[in-house]
Amino acid sequence: MYNKKDNFNPTIRLEEESHESIFSKSISHGASGGRKNSLAVSVIFGNKITKTLGLGYADSPKLKEAMEKALFNAKKHNVTYSNLEKLTTLPFELRFKLRGNSFCFKPSKEGFVSHKIVKQMLSIIGLKSISCKIYGSRHPRIISLGVVEALKQSNFLLNHFDNIKKYAKEKNKSNE
Repeated sequence: MYNKKDNFNPTIRLEEESHESIFSKSISHGASGGRKNSLAVSVIFGNKITKTLGLGYADSPKLKEAMEKALFNAKKHNVTYSNLEKLTTLPFELRFKLRGNSFCFKPSKEGFVSHKIVKQMLSIIGLKSISCKIYGSRHPRIISLGVVEALKQSNFLLNHFDNIKKYAKEKNKSNE
């Protein structure tokens, strides 16, 4: 229990930064002294308030070292999606291909209808309802790269639409 003097209020606490492990696997390869075993880990790192998301991958003989390296890489390759600040879903449909897979992201009303990794990644940055269909490989790294690519494309398109709106407003003011 906590003391009332500590002013502890669980409703005020916000999780700003969070990270989750997507997958880990054991890797072994032949070397001159015999077989060497190591562990590979993929980690996502994000912040709901600033809408940032990073993806990191690393391998090491020990799991803790691999997690730390992957988290460092995720923080290093963090990308901010500033145009998604007020949104809880994507405003339009996205279709693209990446590494032989086809991805289709659509807005949804009933919450996430997608793969587990897509839910993890998008909930980290605060999006709440997206439908996603993936054709091709179900490998976690490819799916996570597809989510990052979808966020990059949507951020670019929203930025482009904002610029078009600003240009149209300026043109209307100059015509008057």
